[in-house]
Amino acid sequence: MKELVTKAFASQALAFPARVDQALAEIDTVEGAKDLLDKAGTMQHYAERLKAGVAIERPIAYGVLKIKAKLGQLLTREKGGRGKTSTSNGVSFDPKTITVYRKIGDHEDKIDECYHGQPNEVPSQAEVIRLITSEKRAAKDTERAEKERAANKRIKKAKTIQQALAAATFATIVVDPPWDWGDEGDVSQFGRGKTTYGAMSHEQLLAFPLGQYAATDSHLYLWITNRSLPKGFSLIEAWGYRYVTCLTWCKPSIGMGNYFRGSTEHLLFGVRGSLPLKRKDVGTWFAAPRGKQHSEKPTALYELIESCSPGPYLDIFSRRERDDWLCWGGELS
Repeated sequence: MKELVTKAFASQALAFPARVDQALAEIDTVEGAKDLLDKAGTMQHYAERLKAGVAIERPIAYGVLKIKAKLGQLLTREKGGRGKTSTSNGVSFDPKTITVYRKIGDHEDKIDECYHGQPNEVPSQAEVIRLITSEKRAAKDTERAEKERAANKRIKKAKTIQQALAAATFATIVVDPPWDWGDEGDVSQFGRGKTTYGAMSHEQLLAFPLGQYAATDSHLYLWITNRSLPKGFSLIEAWGYRYVTCLTWCKPSIGMGNYFRGSTEHLLFGVRGSLPLKRKDVGTWFAAPRGKQHSEKPTALYELIESCSPGPYLDIFSRRERDDWLCWGGELS
């Protein structure tokens, strides 16, 4: 019986996209498009319940997506424009659905790309949205890369650190604060590990104008010890970033400490604006040997940052020069 019903249903399914095109050509209201979507949804549900197969389900799903695109275009033209209007001509939509339909309507070509590009799969709303999102992201990445090249060119032409800082804003900033441990209200947590550089109080660091060097969309990596985590969170907020996560450097041996002996150090990761990582396969800890000098940071970590975050790169309170970074610190010549 199922086989007979599938054969009877197949001819309707194969002709469904053409029938949808004809119907949509005559529809100019949200109410009419919503009614057509309901009917198409019933047909789609029947095909899925029948397990009619990809050959039959594909054209139906294709037609459903075309109707959603039409709905998105009609909703866009409505009074209120792209605002979060939840009703139209007596037809109700939740704001999230309106946003999705408008996005599909703005990129109707992605429906065809999804349908013809995957001949053995049923096209889905999620896949169309993925194509739209990936295209937008690719365009943003291209634009960002062009800006990065131009900014780096201006930075390299600068003759002084002041000129370089004024030549561009930075998409990735690493800060290794020269903490004044005297304001901890306790014995120095370094024990014999005395600093060789000028220190700054917490108040001085809070007032440091880091924001003027940061791009509107940028990443911040703030070096911090276990003892001083609360200070780190306050700096991130004062400098105009929102805390996202923490990367932990696992050292091969224990170090100094008034209570537990320190064997880890952290990088608080903050984001300003909206800037995704270049990759999504990096965990929140890494192992690396200690440096020979006090508070020396592993080179491997900077290589990891370059693979995750875009440039231009700025290393504030740096103690050594790095290729492709603007390094600014009192210990540099």
